[in-house]
Amino acid sequence: MPVLQEILAINPDIQIMATPWSPPTWMKTNKSLMGGSLATEHRAAYANYLTKYLDTMHQEGVDIGYLSVQNEPLHPGNNSSMSMTAEEQAVFIKDHLGPALAASDHAVKLLAYDHNADRIDYPLAVCSS
Repeated sequence: MPVLQEILAINPDIQIMATPWSPPTWMKTNKSLMGGSLATEHRAAYANYLTKYLDTMHQEGVDIGYLSVQNEPLHPGNNSSMSMTAEEQAVFIKDHLGPALAASDHAVKLLAYDHNADRIDYPLAVCSS
């Protein structure tokens, strides 16, 4: 946090991007930081979790400009990681994260595909849903 605050003191116009690698293990289908998916029954909780993260960062003087819904959603082999299909991401944004953000004061921009540039079908599928 002190490094981010120092960066913002030097350049307050810089945009900060948040990129989650995994939700807490209790929210995942495999109860592990590596792999698995977001359990459908915990989608609302994860949306609230991300919104509370934005709240906390704001309280610390760091406003997040961009929020990746899931880092490398097609690569569940990292530790930490989580698999998230384009369809799952679209539902999560539409039904949970989007409404949670709309109810908050955050003007964060969502990134639908935080991964390699070789799968343009993924963000197109998310945005067309």
